[in-house]
Amino acid sequence: MSTIEGSALKSMDQFVDTEISFTEEYNDIINNTIAEFADMLHQKGQSAEHYVKNRSAPDKKVYHDIFLGKKAEYFVAEYMHQTYNLPLLKPDLEIREGKKKGWYPDLPYSQEDWLLPDIHVKSCNQGTVDLHKTHRGYPDYSWTFQYSNSRGRGGQDELFKLEDTNCLLALVFMDNELSHRGTIKVVAPWVVLKNYLDDPLIDWFKGKKLCLYHQNLLANRATINV
Repeated sequence: MSTIEGSALKSMDQFVDTEISFTEEYNDIINNTIAEFADMLHQKGQSAEHYVKNRSAPDKKVYHDIFLGKKAEYFVAEYMHQTYNLPLLKPDLEIREGKKKGWYPDLPYSQEDWLLPDIHVKSCNQGTVDLHKTHRGYPDYSWTFQYSNSRGRGGQDELFKLEDTNCLLALVFMDNELSHRGTIKVVAPWVVLKNYLDDPLIDWFKGKKLCLYHQNLLANRATINV
């Protein structure tokens, strides 16, 4: 990647609001690949057990969240490749065990070029937008972060422990996890976006989760884009 491209990446408008579309054939390939990955995780209990016990998530929602999150990574990787000519990274589908377990950036661009920021990805779907309309009276995109678990210990999103001040957070919307279209709404530094975290819509989740709301981010666009 050239210095010019690197500068463009740092100075980009954070509110990209860009739709990425896959062909039906390619989308089917991606969906099948993610389905195999999610099934394997579920069988091994690596994610399902953690979510069900520590985050009070129903088993079906676990599978859905894994699928949606991984699909969003494909859309962001394609967007960064098309827009900034970054290497087209493939989302991590390795199932790690034992000492190989750990937390890694969703899209580790710094492994390709140490000058590039890593990107972490969060996703939401139409159900999230509808939920907001039900509780607030108007539709909005929102992205959820685990702050603590149902027992008040552990289970915190690793982003809160992140020391890398250069990493970016990409916020993605899809109609559903099988959709061939995804919209990258925002790509901005995590150190900036975390200042706009707010309580979740549902009272029971307060203290356990925090959310970023698109309307709130838009209201602070001038500050975020600095």
